[in-house]
Amino acid sequence: MRRLALVALALASIWLMAKPASAGFQLGTVTPSGDHTAGLVVDGQPVALAIQGAGGQSLATWTPSAGSGNRRPIVCSYHAFGATTGTYEFTVDQDTPVTPEPETAYTFMCRLLDGTVVSTEIVVYDPADPFAGALAEERARDAALAALHLTPPQISTNPPADANHLVGLHTWTWHDGPWEPLTETAAVGPVSATVTATPTHITVDPGDGSPTLRCDGPGRPPDARTADSPTPGDCAHQWQHRSTRHDPRGTYPLTVSIEWSIAWQGSTGSGGELDSLTSTSTHPIRVREAQAMLHH
Repeated sequence: MRRLALVALALASIWLMAKPASAGFQLGTVTPSGDHTAGLVVDGQPVALAIQGAGGQSLATWTPSAGSGNRRPIVCSYHAFGATTGTYEFTVDQDTPVTPEPETAYTFMCRLLDGTVVSTEIVVYDPADPFAGALAEERARDAALAALHLTPPQISTNPPADANHLVGLHTWTWHDGPWEPLTETAAVGPVSATVTATPTHITVDPGDGSPTLRCDGPGRPPDARTADSPTPGDCAHQWQHRSTRHDPRGTYPLTVSIEWSIAWQGSTGSGGELDSLTSTSTHPIRVREAQAMLHH
């Protein structure tokens, strides 16, 4: 009996895929639109994938991470189906979504906002995944990205950060910690995705209004030869004003950021580059002015 049921479901799936979309499609309160870039709003929140039940009820929504993929709004819904008496022809009410019940089979249909059907399959509703596996790889990617813990910069300076720095002299800054890729993997059902973050360089904002410095890799400490003659790519800043001008305890907020390139790879073959991310640390720097002493 179970084998006959599976055969019937397979036949129904083939028939549904061949059936043209309804020209007058409208799902709940969603109005068809040709603009697939503005985003779909459900319950006041923009989404790219919305699962809706009877009467436009929102069952689940998902928005991809910023800059990480296709943002065309897709609306998916569950529909009841049945067999015409005495035949193997299955009928589906494509225009009337239903609110699904657990462990019950439905037609799961996904469309663009203009009504174009992008996928149709028969599924057994699982409350643990109301998306019925739709965009599972992309959702796993975003879960891995959210779980990724980027190492904050471990700031080292010369002179040391807790010493007095002087107007007219250079302060060198570098990241004094691990400089290696970080990975995180997440799964949605049988599908998984791995996100890899690779550090590329650091930037230093001296905090005194000067332009931000972009450094080579993690930066480097000076040596006896380079201390007073930094080259492009060195994170060395020459102070022009003391931080104690208005407050004897005044400091500049020296901010260091690591920029990470982000890539992902899914278990079913998808992957690519995502927007870069940064991790940041800040340390107060006190800059004083040395007074010249003249001796006769």
